[in-house]
Amino acid sequence: MMLLDSADERTRSNGWWGSAVSSDSEDAALEERRSGSLATSAERHLLAKDFDGARDISLGALDVMGHEDLAKSSGVRLAFVLGQALFELNELSDADKKLRRIYGSFTAIPDSVVVLWLTLLAEKGERGALSRFTDAYVKLNRKRIGGIAQGAFLQIYVVDVLCELFNEPGKATEWLEEHLAAAGDKKLRLSLESRIEEYKKKKEGEDEEKERKEKKEKGKHSAAEAERDTRARREGNRDGGLPSVGGEEEDKQGKSVLAGGEKKQLDSGQTMVAAAVGGLFLYALYRERKAMV
Repeated sequence: MMLLDSADERTRSNGWWGSAVSSDSEDAALEERRSGSLATSAERHLLAKDFDGARDISLGALDVMGHEDLAKSSGVRLAFVLGQALFELNELSDADKKLRRIYGSFTAIPDSVVVLWLTLLAEKGERGALSRFTDAYVKLNRKRIGGIAQGAFLQIYVVDVLCELFNEPGKATEWLEEHLAAAGDKKLRLSLESRIEEYKKKKEGEDEEKERKEKKEKGKHSAAEAERDTRARREGNRDGGLPSVGGEEEDKQGKSVLAGGEKKQLDSGQTMVAAAVGGLFLYALYRERKAMV
C-alpha cells in the first residue's frame, strides 16, 4: 500500500478545498450576473412605462433571492424598480407587507431601499402603510436610527411624513426628544427642529392666506347679493308703476276714458273722427225727420 506523507495529504486536501471554494465563487458570480440581467430587464420595462412588466420581473427576482444577494447591487436595483413600478400602478397600500415578504425582517432591508420606499409612500400619501412600516421599522432599528442613510431617513420621516403628510409638528418634536436625546445626536436634533419650525411658519402663512382669500370671496359675494337686491327693487318699482292721480272713472261726458285701469286722453285725430261720426248721425236723423213731414 502506498502511503502519503503529511505534505502530500495537505497538498491534496488543499487542492480539493480550493476547488470547492472556486466552485462556490463561480456559482455566486453566475447568480450575480443573472440577477444583474434581470435588474437591467426590469429597468428597461420601467423606462418604457411598462409598469406591470417591471413589477412582475423585479418582484419575481426578489422573491427567490437569498439575504446576501438582496443586499448586493442587483438586489437593490430590483427593489428600486419594484418601488417605482408600484408607485406608478398605485399599488403601494400594502408596501409594508411586500417588504416583509421579500426581506423577512425590516432589519434586513438595505438603507437606500428604505429611504426610497419611504419617499414614495410619503409622496403617494399612503398613510396606513406609512404608519405600519415606520412604527415597526423605528422600533427594530432604534439604536442606529440617526445614522440610517446618513440621516436621510430621519429627514424624510420627521419632515415629509410627520409634518407635511400628517400635519403633526408637535408629534415630530416629541419624537425627536425621545429618540435623539443622546449628546451625540444634538446636532442632528437641532437641524431637524429647525426644519420643523420652518414648516410651522410656512403652514401659518398658508392658513393666513387661505383666510384672507375666504374673506375676500365672502365680501365679493355679499356685494353681489346687495347689488342684485337693489336692482330687483328698482325693477319692481318700474314695473308696478306709480299710483295714478284722480284714479276714479269720469262720466261719459268727460274727455278721458279708462282702459285697463289706465287713464288715456283722446288725441286730436280721435276727436276729429268722433266729431265726423256724430255729424253724419245728426245729418241722417235730420233727413229722416224731414221726409216724415
